Amino acid sequence: HSWTGNLVTNATWEHFWLNEGFTMFLERKILSKLHGPAMFEFGAAEGDVDLKDELKTFGAENVLTKLVPTLDGIDPDDAFSTVPYEKGFYFLYYLQSCAGGAEAFDPFLKKYIEKFAYGIVTSHQLKTMYNEEFGSLPAVQEIQWDDWLYGVGAPPPVNTYNDTMGQAARDLAEKWDQTDLADFGSASDMEGWVTRLKIYFLSYLVELRSAKPMSQGVASRLGEVYQFSESKNAEICFHYYKLAFRAGVPGTMEKVCAFVTQQGRMKYVRPLYKMLAEEGQESKAVAVKCFQEHRAGYHPICAKMVAQDLEL
Repeated sequence: HSWTGNLVTNATWEHFWLNEGFTMFLERKILSKLHGPAMFEFGAAEGDVDLKDELKTFGAENVLTKLVPTLDGIDPDDAFSTVPYEKGFYFLYYLQSCAGGAEAFDPFLKKYIEKFAYGIVTSHQLKTMYNEEFGSLPAVQEIQWDDWLYGVGAPPPVNTYNDTMGQAARDLAEKWDQTDLADFGSASDMEGWVTRLKIYFLSYLVELRSAKPMSQGVASRLGEVYQFSESKNAEICFHYYKLAFRAGVPGTMEKVCAFVTQQGRMKYVRPLYKMLAEEGQESKAVAVKCFQEHRAGYHPICAKMVAQDLEL
């Protein structure tokens, strides 16, 4: 954000993705320099899962799934989501591919930041600069800019990631998705895994289980064997609680209520309150009571959005 957000800033809230999409892109570029190219591809695949999950929440035809939404009569706070971050990253990854890869695109990123430093930028200005730089390339001439910028729902499935790191997590998640054994799994399954890989495993399993909850026994085992149920990592708690609550693991509702009052990030708080509210009248009543008791401690934007979700 020091470069894309502070040094170069979106001109209006409609172009918010220029902050967040570029920031995700540069963040993953930095991580790839520190940990190797595989980390960039893993981060891309990880973000793709998060984007799909968010699009399910919004609905495929929701105008707020556009990269450049029309916000006439809409509070920009209501438009805040994963979409500008990960759909923006997805588009930039595609633009890099069309330009000929990182060797060609990295110098362009530097020029972009230098050109708009200490100023504001729109999506049209990005498009103009990109076409001036790469417009002679056949792949660039095929880019459907209006569809990318103003189309609702999922982006075209044009990106493929060489995600060897993430594949191990997806393979293990698929095994857990298919098992009905309450003694499944071993701590050695994740030997040598970095925390981000464990988080990705859980987020992918949440996606696999979006239509049908896990059995209580399997979800309990999942929490025990990998120590997710006692984790202090916010990302692990967030994803594991979604699996455990829907599976009916005893004590999970209490853990969710504690979690959403111990920290106030809307990224975690809002989906978990919505989960409680949508499960049934009893859990919705618990969610409302918890929120009302702690509302004053939340950021005003977070409090406003959760109140809307709980129909207060």
